[in-house]
Amino acid sequence: MTPPIRRGYPRDGLELNRLSAADKSPILPLVDQPRESSMATIAMLNQKGGVGKTTITANLGGVLAQRGRRVLLVDNDPQASLTQGLLGPELTASLPADVTIAAVYAGNVARPEQVVQPTAFKGLDLLPGSELAAEYNNGKPHEQ
Repeated sequence: MTPPIRRGYPRDGLELNRLSAADKSPILPLVDQPRESSMATIAMLNQKGGVGKTTITANLGGVLAQRGRRVLLVDNDPQASLTQGLLGPELTASLPADVTIAAVYAGNVARPEQVVQPTAFKGLDLLPGSELAAEYNNGKPHEQ
């Protein structure tokens, strides 16, 4: 009989399949190896603040880029903490709205190059956040 497959974090890296010592069931990677022209999407969501969304996003993105993946981090938080961490607070404060996620929500982006910013890390790019995206992030349920 084949043991059940469960998903988890392999101890030896994301690309490794191996057996769990306890139950001998395969532990599959959470992020599969890329195939030609494939793309994985990972989202960090939680309405509660202070749970580590930004930290996990930055660290996971950095590890994946370090392992040769092309990574685009999207800062959808109006506080733009991910953007500040990767570009610095001064540069983040000086970014005009038309090069941030606010422009994407407003429909003012014709090409990705207009908003995707390189970071200091090879293979890691950023779609910067902006406080001007707050109206799109929270919505306006009482307006028609």
